[in-house]
Amino acid sequence: MSLMPVRNTKLIGITVYSEDKNEAARLANVIAETYRDYRLHLRRQLTLNGIKVLEDQFQSEGEQIQAVQTNVDNLRKELSVNDSDPNSMIPRLRSRRSNCATTTPCVSKARRAT
Repeated sequence: MSLMPVRNTKLIGITVYSEDKNEAARLANVIAETYRDYRLHLRRQLTLNGIKVLEDQFQSEGEQIQAVQTNVDNLRKELSVNDSDPNSMIPRLRSRRSNCATTTPCVSKARRAT
């Protein structure tokens, strides 16, 4: 019997010598299946390890987002900011930006208005 790695691949060449060709084929096939199962097991382990790392990062970032949101909520209470819809300022800011993009005096008008 001989096992030879195929250059620049993850394949192996399997050669089995026996007086009975059926026995040689059966042995070669068992070796091939065992090697395939081994490679699949390694790939699964790598994949599961990668997923675990990503899940840990996801959880950590979720905790960071929660901490920042808690800080924002505390600042709103501390500064008496009553904003039932936090996105309510976005349309006004966009309209100011689009108006200011066409004219230069807009900056001074916006300052006087606030």
